Amino acid sequence: MDFSMYFTQLSVGCLGLAPLVPWRSVGKGYYVMMLCIGLGLLPVGWFFRASSAGPGFPAFGTDADGVVNLLLAAYGVAGALALLAFWYGTGAAGHRLTLLAAGLGWAAVAADGVRMATLPHQPPLSPAASGPLLAVNYAAGALLLGSVLSAMLLGHWYLVVKDLPVAPLKTLTFLLFGSLALRAAATAAAFLLDSPGGSRVVDRSFLFVLVYGLFSLGTPMAMSWMVWGTVKIRSTQAATGILYGVTAFILMGEAAARFVLLRTGFPL
Repeated sequence: MDFSMYFTQLSVGCLGLAPLVPWRSVGKGYYVMMLCIGLGLLPVGWFFRASSAGPGFPAFGTDADGVVNLLLAAYGVAGALALLAFWYGTGAAGHRLTLLAAGLGWAAVAADGVRMATLPHQPPLSPAASGPLLAVNYAAGALLLGSVLSAMLLGHWYLVVKDLPVAPLKTLTFLLFGSLALRAAATAAAFLLDSPGGSRVVDRSFLFVLVYGLFSLGTPMAMSWMVWGTVKIRSTQAATGILYGVTAFILMGEAAARFVLLRTGFPL
């Protein structure tokens, strides 16, 4: 079972949102941490892709699979160079390379959605699982995973860096709101475009659909307002504690959604 998309989205979500945090305010250490997490998750996704691919993997070319391989390889190289730049060089160079890696990573996530729509699938993919819709679905999932993980990890940095402005945490909190809305919209679009398929998925995989609905959308939406309330009054430690719970819920919910896609062909 090709579960690579989950780990690729985790990787790109963490690394791809790092440039939103000013490196001069947070210091090189935060970027080194986010780059290490993003690059560390990339081989896990690569392993899942290799285990489900044919003997010619990895192939680089103009087909959907080759484009994704090329983008992920370039993303990994740019991320590694950014890590070296932060570790041994200047923060400005590291930040520019992180921006490059982020752009390549988000392109790879969207292309991975298109690739999924072109693969033979048993059972057949839902009509709602077209290339453009899966690209949006994958990008929304990566944005949701990345925003909550980035906000939770940034919350710890307020214990490390004295007088760190609360603005970056506010930005990531707003991004969490937006990613929840986008993820809900992508799910609603799938059910609207294939209502009979959605009913069959609910009947067949009710438990996993319930886990996704509660853990990726319902509970995080309720708890995100608690996060905003604590961030607004600059209680960063309280916000970080709540974000721990939101992160755990979303990690489980998104895993359930990807399992449903692979099992039924329906894109939650």
